[in-house]
Amino acid sequence: TGQQMTDYAGNALANQSYTFTASSVADTTTLQVLQVSPRDTLTQAPTNSRVTLLFNKPVAAQSILNAAQTILASAGIPVPVFVGFLNSNQEVVLTPVNPLASNSTYTITVAGIQDVAGNAMTGPVTTSFTTGTEADLIRPGVTLVDPVNGAAGVETNALIRLQFSERIDPVSVNNGTIQVWPNSTGVPISGTATASADGLSATFFTSALLPSTAFTVRVNTSGITDLAGNGINFFQSGFTTGTAPDTIPPTGVLFVSPQDGAAGVPLNARISVQFSEPMSSVSMLLNSVVVTAAGGAQVPGSIGISSDHTIMTLFPSSLLAPNTSYTVSVSGVQDVSGNVAPPFSSGFSTGTTTVTARPSVTLVDPANGATGVETNALIRLQFSERIDPVSVNNGTIQVWPNSTGVPISGTATASADGLSATFFTSALLPSTAYTVRVNTSGIADLAGNGVNFFQSGFTTGTASDTDVPTGIIFVSPQDGAAGVPVNARISVQFSEPMSSVSMLSNPVTVIAAGGATVAGSIGISSDHTAMTLFPSSPLAPSTSYTVHVSGVQDVSGSVAPPFTSSFTTAASTAADLIRPSVISVSPANGAGGVAANSTVVWTFSEPVDPTTVNINNIFVFVNNTGVHVAGTYAVNGAVVRFTPATSFVNSTGFSTQVNGGVLDLAGNTANFIQTSFTTAGPSSSITNAPPPLRPVNATLDSTNPLSTGLMGLFLMNEGNGSTDKNLVNSKLAAFAGTNVPTWNFADPSMVFNGGGSLASYLDAGTDLAFDQLPTSQITIVAKIFVNQVAAAGVCEKNDNNITDSGFVFGWDSSGSLRLTVEKSTQDMRVASATGVIPAGQWIQVAFTWDGTSGVSSAAHLFFNAVYKGRILSTAEMVQLDGQLPIK
Repeated sequence: TGQQMTDYAGNALANQSYTFTASSVADTTTLQVLQVSPRDTLTQAPTNSRVTLLFNKPVAAQSILNAAQTILASAGIPVPVFVGFLNSNQEVVLTPVNPLASNSTYTITVAGIQDVAGNAMTGPVTTSFTTGTEADLIRPGVTLVDPVNGAAGVETNALIRLQFSERIDPVSVNNGTIQVWPNSTGVPISGTATASADGLSATFFTSALLPSTAFTVRVNTSGITDLAGNGINFFQSGFTTGTAPDTIPPTGVLFVSPQDGAAGVPLNARISVQFSEPMSSVSMLLNSVVVTAAGGAQVPGSIGISSDHTIMTLFPSSLLAPNTSYTVSVSGVQDVSGNVAPPFSSGFSTGTTTVTARPSVTLVDPANGATGVETNALIRLQFSERIDPVSVNNGTIQVWPNSTGVPISGTATASADGLSATFFTSALLPSTAYTVRVNTSGIADLAGNGVNFFQSGFTTGTASDTDVPTGIIFVSPQDGAAGVPVNARISVQFSEPMSSVSMLSNPVTVIAAGGATVAGSIGISSDHTAMTLFPSSPLAPSTSYTVHVSGVQDVSGSVAPPFTSSFTTAASTAADLIRPSVISVSPANGAGGVAANSTVVWTFSEPVDPTTVNINNIFVFVNNTGVHVAGTYAVNGAVVRFTPATSFVNSTGFSTQVNGGVLDLAGNTANFIQTSFTTAGPSSSITNAPPPLRPVNATLDSTNPLSTGLMGLFLMNEGNGSTDKNLVNSKLAAFAGTNVPTWNFADPSMVFNGGGSLASYLDAGTDLAFDQLPTSQITIVAKIFVNQVAAAGVCEKNDNNITDSGFVFGWDSSGSLRLTVEKSTQDMRVASATGVIPAGQWIQVAFTWDGTSGVSSAAHLFFNAVYKGRILSTAEMVQLDGQLPIK
């Protein structure tokens, strides 16, 4: 062109030069309209919308200019427009000179347009749209991208999808405005970019994704525009492919919140679903989770998508209806490669209230500060309320070695009831300190309230634990206990720390005679070894109850054996509100010369809870160091016996202490008491062999010479119940007295409970063989443990209850071992020195009679097989009148 062309003011056009290349083939194809924007039937178009036309090939500019002012019209009245050309005249932009009218319908009619070769359209194209009330002056932006930014292992047949903040002009979406390239070359790959029907998203289809390659996705500034022509904000993301395509449909929804079947859901709950793999965020928005109330009304709200594209959440725009059933439905959601997940459906029902308080962690396994934890431990958390299972993952529960601070690998999942979560890992190293953390707001409840910050720690031992735990070692009230107060609490103690979460899931169950289960709350000790049921109301009087525990796991998931015990309540309906007190201690307070192998025995005013008896609450310590003495405890009702792991140090002062940690059956704290004693020197120490294990269901060894002439042998642990057995003839001896004997299973033996003459004894009166004792030599031997030195008997025999016949063998309150032979004239008594009988240890006592009539030296007394010199009484000097001392 030359200088001869001027504008109205006479300004000449500068020299311009254009080139083109002619094809060798004539173009005879028909001109077609491929896309029109705004799309047909669109509503709420901005009042500053422009019309964009995309043709299948470049058009003749003059042909457009000739028809431009008639293309856009409202009610038959043409709308004046400015005309623009893009993309080598293949794209035409018509911008109204004035804003469009609000809430008005406009018609787009394209007809008679020709291409540069003169080929015309075969017929007109007509569409329409309706405006809203406002102009659009804001630039659109990309709100979501598939694959998610930073994703790795992306399938090579992935679809690159973009979600926009508003409807975009579909004509502006093409390979130039959406570009994808390998980072290694920076050269855009081939593909096809198209907008969705609603204009809110776009997809880039390509078959050029190479395996194991890093790619960049870019939307250049202003390349894509909205309906008003506002250019898009710059956007860029990246991903790395895996090794292969993905043509397998995804598993689908793994978790839903609220969980299927949940009841009492808060009215401000949000509804979330979690998929088995990253899904297309664009597809999730197009096929969002749908929640409908009973009756069919759909819950309106907004959709949120997690940053990793695995979770979709509906945030209702208003509170859910109370006491209403809802159905959750999800279908049509595609993964990144376009594979469709199976449809999903679940249901829940609401309660009557909202939840605004933040949830908290209430228990953790292993216990905070635990040491020697097995390397296959499960990390478990208990929450104060039901949590959203979708919010539980490796990012919201983290475990790391203190030495590195780097979280270890594992899988975090919520329990079926939503009240707990477990972190499974195989990465726990031996002898290593670990931290467990739940970050603030990482886990949320059903209403979306974020959890409070929580952190704990533990140290592993040297190995894993696959052994089944021993189980329950103590129960309170003890098995078979009677007269239990109606305000008793029921406790069980395990042999090792158990999972606190498992204990809450499998709590101690107490059932009354008749089948009613006792309601109450569960408490767990800080070391996770004891579980207690606190009944919500008093127990029934004079009622038998059965205690059951089963399914409780240790920290590694091994299940303890099931346990059952029983007890009976007292007849009184009065609660026990009195604190227990220690009424006696052995060794006595201030005692000296105590044998080094003694045990310590506390007798309380009432039975105590054995699960509260431990080295923190009742103990022995060295006076000059304060160090607690290690040992074991045995509890029998009101009596607690402590056996040191090794003998006490000779010539050393010790103290015993009972603090408020010891409780009675009703949970009343024990009164404080402290006593002291001093051990004897080495020369005064009595060395006893430990008591032999007493065989159950034993039989007499007839080949043993000692069996000759044997009339009675009682081993004192023939089982349970209220009888014992004479092994000589298998005759039963019955527990008798006003304070019937009981069995001590902790140290197998029979306990005579005192209370006066014949208040607690074993009655062999029905055994005729034993009743006919010989008139020759007699030996009586007994293995005994004395809790407190007071007058007591070991064995008594008379002739068919005839007065002044038989004998009594025992000791008096001074600890003097005594034998009394009853005669028709005057009794004969033989005694040892005082203080022979000690408290707090097993001893052997015996007496023998050599069969000599009328001779005082016929009787002999023995302590631990050592003969004790006798103190001769006046009666011992009396002529025996030829009578036998025993008939």
